Amino acid sequence: MEETEQVIGGYIPKLLLMEAGEGRFSSVFQHGAGMVERLPVTTPARDLITAAEIDYRPYRKEIKRLRDEHPLFAARLDIAAADFEDFVAEALLLPSMLQKADPVSFFVLGELLDQAMQREDNGSALFLLDAAQELLHVLEEPIHAGLPAEHSGDGL
Repeated sequence: MEETEQVIGGYIPKLLLMEAGEGRFSSVFQHGAGMVERLPVTTPARDLITAAEIDYRPYRKEIKRLRDEHPLFAARLDIAAADFEDFVAEALLLPSMLQKADPVSFFVLGELLDQAMQREDNGSALFLLDAAQELLHVLEEPIHAGLPAEHSGDGL
């Protein structure tokens, strides 16, 4: 991050592009708490090249590991709330893998995960599994916004 400032008052989280002149811009993250962060000024071409060079493979691998190996998804009749809580704790750590390489996705994931965590228990026997699947879907957003799966090397 190039610059951080505190803005007084509550704000709705926003991702903004600020024109810097001569075809350049800066991405600006306005957090709900009023904190504003600005990325360094860049050009659209440089930003596109940078985005295309992001390697999501380690991140994608961790999502796959959660989906394939976490005890929450083991075939059984009862789902333990402790397994769900452990899954959520692990899932919420994953965006930090993107913080430096893809700060825009990191910011957007923070907002999307916050919204997903607001989901109320609907009383369904499958609520915990549905909520976990929703979290995985949210975590995959940066991957879906990037290159097609055939370029990923692991088919996710």
